[in-house]
Amino acid sequence: MWRRFTSSFFNKVDAKGRVSVPAAWRKTLEARGADGNLILVPGFRDRRCIEGYAPDTYETLAVAISNMHPSDPKRRKLEYRLMGRAVPLQVDENGRIVIGADLRNAFGLEPEAVFVGMGEGFQLWSRAAYDLHVAPMMDDDEDDGDPLAAMPWPGSNGGPGGMLQ
Repeated sequence: MWRRFTSSFFNKVDAKGRVSVPAAWRKTLEARGADGNLILVPGFRDRRCIEGYAPDTYETLAVAISNMHPSDPKRRKLEYRLMGRAVPLQVDENGRIVIGADLRNAFGLEPEAVFVGMGEGFQLWSRAAYDLHVAPMMDDDEDDGDPLAAMPWPGSNGGPGGMLQ
């Protein structure tokens, strides 16, 4: 089973804040042993969206923060942003989570939420904010070259190559 959050989904949010977690992602959570648990963190890395994690990834982030020096001001900031604002949720028997009114209102998640897979985690966006955010990334006018060229590739001494070359 696939263990990463991939693809994008546009799901309706009802008046009570219930929204379906994409079926493929429920399987991802199962493959990661999450028992339907996930953690939402509002505005963690991008203040325009909510970040979501399976418990294993969230724990990895929390441990990394706890390994920082206690007097490091970046540690304190990360503790507040990652742990102090975290919202643990359980996927119900119908495959839904309930997003509280405060988060729905703060991020404009009604009537629709956009789930965006980011590999180890995912993001939740309002449709309007997502459209504005993603448009420049889809712009072909900029010549950035092959996007895979910047990635380290196994067996190629850190450079591009392998089967996609």
